[in-house]
Amino acid sequence: VMVPLHFLTPSMEIPVVPLYVNGLAPPLPSARRCFALGRTLRRCIEQWESNQRVALLASGSFSLEVGGPRMGWTDQGWMDTIASSLEQGNYQSLARRATEQRMATAGNVSGELLCWVTVTGALGDTQPRFVERDGGGAFAAWELG
Repeated sequence: VMVPLHFLTPSMEIPVVPLYVNGLAPPLPSARRCFALGRTLRRCIEQWESNQRVALLASGSFSLEVGGPRMGWTDQGWMDTIASSLEQGNYQSLARRATEQRMATAGNVSGELLCWVTVTGALGDTQPRFVERDGGGAFAAWELG
């Protein structure tokens, strides 16, 4: 799929393959299944016979309640667990710990973590260049060789 990104430059077209991971509506996929999807994605990228660069992007909150009784609250313990797992490259451990119940305890849209878990499945043993915590989420970047 070619998606024109005219807001970057009028002449730039970037191929985009969107991959949607349900992080909101029950039943959520298991984090282990999302992690396995990321591993499959990495194998596909490695087998691709092209010299084009590939970027994987994920977004989503780790601890967020929208419109519910815990709106404005952050599950700081869970945030610390996730951020530490990302910083240390403990991606399989994160996938094991991110159960549907644990994510729901962190907020009614905290299943968005599954988008991150999917991408971490594609990272192998690569540790991030940085992880910056921000409220109920984080920003992170990895560089693969």
